[in-house]
Amino acid sequence: MTSDGELLVGPSARQRRSFRLESSADEAAWQQRPPVLREREALPASSPRLNAMAQQLRLLPTGRERLEAVEAWFRSQPFRYSLQPGAVADLDAFLFDQQVGFCGHYASAVAALMRAADVPSRVISGYQGGRVVKPLSGSPFLELRQSDAHAWVEVWLEGDGWQRVDASLWAASTGSQAGAVPGPPTQRQEGQVLWWRWLQWQWWGLDLIWTRWWLSFDQANQLVWLQMLFGAQLRWLGVAIVGGGMVAVAAGWLLLRVGLRPRSPLAQSLRLLALWGVRPLPGESFPGLCRRAARKHPDQAMVFEAMADQQQRLAHACLSTSQRRQHLRRWRQLRAELGRQRWRSG
Repeated sequence: MTSDGELLVGPSARQRRSFRLESSADEAAWQQRPPVLREREALPASSPRLNAMAQQLRLLPTGRERLEAVEAWFRSQPFRYSLQPGAVADLDAFLFDQQVGFCGHYASAVAALMRAADVPSRVISGYQGGRVVKPLSGSPFLELRQSDAHAWVEVWLEGDGWQRVDASLWAASTGSQAGAVPGPPTQRQEGQVLWWRWLQWQWWGLDLIWTRWWLSFDQANQLVWLQMLFGAQLRWLGVAIVGGGMVAVAAGWLLLRVGLRPRSPLAQSLRLLALWGVRPLPGESFPGLCRRAARKHPDQAMVFEAMADQQQRLAHACLSTSQRRQHLRRWRQLRAELGRQRWRSG
């Protein structure tokens, strides 16, 4: 919270944060802070009609009387509030010619006029209005939209401090004129709500519950939760987590190896032959594939033919356990030989 009463969050914030603000009937310190130089500086002499009006205002003895005179003048003029006022050349054109604008125009014009009249002022931007939403679950919340954005003025009055002034309301009071549009945003009233908007509010209510719980789940709450689960055994939790993590990593590594390795000698043989640029054709047997590989690579013809023979024996012959181990050993030797030759040939 700054000395001006602003709640600022640094640009590095990338996570949701929760703030608890409480209103008070007592005046805040920033409301009585004396104005600084930038809140007293008048605009350059580029608005002669505004400066001429300010010169007349300075004849009044107090800042409050000058503010009341400005309000009376605004209410006597045909100002209109519009979100599409068109291009505004300068303050003189807005105040004395066009007299159509939205909150930003009125706030900046009044602030400039009051400073020129030697009354410190500043433009404040924020939100006004909104809609109180009461979801089925969770506590009510205030829905603010970009259309609720607003700007107003704070004027320094000796003895009273900074006083809020919404000049847009002065223009809104002349809304009975032809062509006038609704004034600045106010709190939206409850009425008929579209079904999709109602569902959206319910979702926001659930999201708000989750966000509040997540933001409040700090280290202290985590420790309380773990103590409820594990009690006196909490000190062994770290050891259990580390041990479980190591077991999970080892199991994952084994599963990965098993998953990457072809399960049968036939699948491994087909993968090896594919590295030699030989892939099975539709309806082609494994011996036929090996004969085609031998024709393509005659220097390895004997190895391909021997692999075909071992593969056929492993797949179709009635072998004892010892015989199967013997043929598997020979098949692995042939596979290793083809792998080495393939690596040497690049």
